[in-house]
Amino acid sequence: MKKAFRALLLSSLSLILLTTASIGLSLAWYVSARNLQIQDFDLEMRTERNLTISADGEHFHEALSDKDIPGYDHVLSAFTPVTSAQEVEGEDWYGNAFDARDPEALPLFYGPYSTAALPDGLPFPPDVATTGFFQQVFYLKADDDVLVSLDFEKSFARSDHERNVERSTKEVLSDSSVPEEEREAEIARRAQARDEVLKSLRLSFLDRSKDHYSYTLVAPGREEGEKTLFGGPLDIDNTGYYNTALFPDGTRREIFYGAVKNREKIVYGEKTSSIPVEPGESGDIFVARHSPSTYPVEVAESLENGLEVEEEDALSWKEFTAQGLSFHLKKDTAFPFVLSLYIEGWDVSSVNATMFSSFQAVLSFRIVREE
Repeated sequence: MKKAFRALLLSSLSLILLTTASIGLSLAWYVSARNLQIQDFDLEMRTERNLTISADGEHFHEALSDKDIPGYDHVLSAFTPVTSAQEVEGEDWYGNAFDARDPEALPLFYGPYSTAALPDGLPFPPDVATTGFFQQVFYLKADDDVLVSLDFEKSFARSDHERNVERSTKEVLSDSSVPEEEREAEIARRAQARDEVLKSLRLSFLDRSKDHYSYTLVAPGREEGEKTLFGGPLDIDNTGYYNTALFPDGTRREIFYGAVKNREKIVYGEKTSSIPVEPGESGDIFVARHSPSTYPVEVAESLENGLEVEEEDALSWKEFTAQGLSFHLKKDTAFPFVLSLYIEGWDVSSVNATMFSSFQAVLSFRIVREE
């Protein structure tokens, strides 16, 4: 038994996601299908004992390849930034609050906002996204009652700096507008900007078991103290100006998008001049200028006034490491968990500067004890 238990402790399961994120040319994410192509995806399991994995709950393997994942070509064809932000109805959050009582429930994600607005100035709610992210139910099985834990010594998520430098170098060398003496600095600048894609990357784990139900959302590139708010003014159509709408009182105001309660608490500044101003730089949906003859949103003042904007409930990698992640497996019983991988569109790093970025994520699981 002791020898078997030692082997059990050494058992491990590694899900290796080596992904290259290529974002095609287009406008800001809330408008169009700015695609982030996956070039490499690999799942691998290493174990010294009978710990197996499946993508359909029926066919278990010691290792998984792309051919073992149903609809692999479809679900991994492209990433487009989505959001887990919940829309608001009355006083209750709803949307991504999937029903924990439903064993088939999956986390929901939402797609682009419309540039138009409802007659009362409210934004149209976005539709549920069906593509643009990776989401898969995986099943684990062992020949004993065991506790499986994420092995943080072997797990990581990081930008693929080498590939980001390689792509930036090719771009700069083929760009005749960059002076030769400035090429090295420009390569470094573009590579650093592409490394920022990690900040908008999200991983989530859903344990749907009745006894240990849990949902864990991780922002691996988040620094301590950073947060993501699911709301604010946006430059949706990439004009360099925040989007506006004509409100019922006849005034033109900026639209406050997102998961927001008590909109009566939104504070607007003084009406802008009728003299046009130069638009802001395109490519960043979050940073723009105010249109002429418009009442601008004052975000900080609105929050101080009691406006409630949903905040993303995600762990940094450091917090995730401290909390841990474990699954309870019953002998010879398929244990399902849902892995989601996506780009959070409300993260301020989800901008055009991260085009053609690359990142890597490696998740390694191990059996830690018998139960």
